[in-house]
Amino acid sequence: MSPKQRPWTSHLTLDGLQVSYFVREPRTMDTLMQMGRWFGYRPRFQDLVRIWMPETTRVDFEHSAEVTEELRDALLDMKARGLTPRDFGLRVRVHPDSVAIVAANKGRDTEVVEIGPIVWENRLAESYDLTGEAAIEQKNQAAVEALITQLGASASVKTSGGFDAWSNVPLDVVLDFFGAFQGDRGSQWFGPGADGTLAITDAFKVTPGNDRWTVVLVSSSGGGAQHQFGPISVGMSRRNKMGRSRSDGHIRLDRRRVSSGTDVAGSLTKSERDEMDAEPLFTASGKRMTSQARSLAWIDHPILMIYAVTADEPKDPDDSGLEKVDAGLTRTAVAIAFPKMTQDEIEDATRDSKTYRVNQVFWRAYNGFVDDEGDDELEEDDI
Repeated sequence: MSPKQRPWTSHLTLDGLQVSYFVREPRTMDTLMQMGRWFGYRPRFQDLVRIWMPETTRVDFEHSAEVTEELRDALLDMKARGLTPRDFGLRVRVHPDSVAIVAANKGRDTEVVEIGPIVWENRLAESYDLTGEAAIEQKNQAAVEALITQLGASASVKTSGGFDAWSNVPLDVVLDFFGAFQGDRGSQWFGPGADGTLAITDAFKVTPGNDRWTVVLVSSSGGGAQHQFGPISVGMSRRNKMGRSRSDGHIRLDRRRVSSGTDVAGSLTKSERDEMDAEPLFTASGKRMTSQARSLAWIDHPILMIYAVTADEPKDPDDSGLEKVDAGLTRTAVAIAFPKMTQDEIEDATRDSKTYRVNQVFWRAYNGFVDDEGDDELEEDDI
């Protein structure tokens, strides 16, 4: 039968396809994108192809195209960092109505989160994944020393925990520091993206008090080894289970923690600490909050805490993917205490947020996953 003699229904086959009709709307994006390959579209034949579909399906295709472009950018970022999906947090934007990304059985290991301008509030962000490269560590130490020079070593004051600190630090000074400092390239928040910036800095735009940071050099009081950040000496934070990744050589702090439980309180001045202690805070159930929870709920501006961490009598890490590091290995790490936000502030900051379905790597990093056991340094003692 010649093409002219074929019934119109034969044009729904792939051979010579020119016209397509949607008789059933797909409800998952992966099916939708597969169907996009069935329409007979070919370069130089755009004017011949016709696809008839409801307006709702056209909108679904538009959304899927935007999502695909976002995912492509994320994959390019992953490639730029030399990572795989096993190490990199991936996210796919959720359809505003009822079109699922994949069938339910294919998405059972994912979670749903709201993402817009990154909002960190009443919590810590910590660079527990650190570079394994000595050259980058030297740059990180140089970044700290440049920050101290900019703030003025002699202008520091002692906090209630005995740390050197600077108050009312402008946001642009903090951003300059994070333009030079970086964690491991695979770190969700502290690793450099394709454009070289750190994702965590996006949160600085909306956090309360972002024009008056406190910068603190956290010093361990255990009487151990000292580390020089320019003219200022700090007691190093000793870790017995720092590990080196067997796959890419980066350094990870056990329990995925940089700070100890009292470091935020120790970053307050004596008068601030007295004021906070005069107003004990309790949980909704009436239980007294930990030092860290009380401090995070009390501060009204962000605090950048800088550490020198070292491997002290290193032991084999609990994670089988890590190997023991050499004794004396030292790395620069940071933790950022973000103040609590009011509901109105959160709503203003997240007004343009979108809903995403994310893999477990993204979920763990987004929620600051912490293991239950780890370094002795992390025991919460009174300052």
